[in-house]
Amino acid sequence: MRKIVEQLKAGQVKGIKEKIRAELVEELEDCLAKVTVAESEKDQFHFCIVK
Repeated sequence: MRKIVEQLKAGQVKGIKEKIRAELVEELEDCLAKVTVAESEKDQFHFCIVK
């Protein structure tokens, strides 16, 4: 997921409109923060990506 965020920030993801890119990056970074906490607590998590 970190790589996706990096590519979005660099504008390297086709099909993602510029006007929603910042919102998508913000949402993914929020998910990363939550996953990092869960990982440090040895907790499990599941992702569901809806297109």
